[in-house]
Amino acid sequence: MEERFEEVQFGLEMRGAPDKGLTKARELIQLVGLKGFEKHYPDELSGGMRQRVGLARALAVDPEILLMDEPFGSLDTQTRETLQDELLKIWERHRKTVIFSTHSIEEAIYLSDRRAIMTPQPGKIKKIVKVNLSRPREYIQKMSPEFMGLRRNIWELIKDQR
Repeated sequence: MEERFEEVQFGLEMRGAPDKGLTKARELIQLVGLKGFEKHYPDELSGGMRQRVGLARALAVDPEILLMDEPFGSLDTQTRETLQDELLKIWERHRKTVIFSTHSIEEAIYLSDRRAIMTPQPGKIKKIVKVNLSRPREYIQKMSPEFMGLRRNIWELIKDQR
């Protein structure tokens, strides 16, 4: 059975650089933690694994900005938190600007340095909240007084918006 990297290589092929595709795809599959699953079809992968493939596909074209719209929203809690940690490790390595949309206050605090609190219809930025949690981020920080204070402040900004 041959390796299947078509999903990860797609962007490179569209940019006219298929020769770089296989090497880059192997590197990214390793980076997102999918080594050993190179021969699997997409329908043979779990939801978390599919999200990892999507992240590898996005990183393959080396974008300046990575846009992520609720990428972990449909995942179970354990997979979601694992992928949050993986995303933080990837950010530490590549230092890409990531614009991450989420409805989870905890996820927004944990992954971001700044979060834009939006108003409902029409969606406008209500306030930008800075996070001064140290990096690299660790799960234990979610239990810190600083983290809980940020969570409380953001909740106060959004609780009456429904």
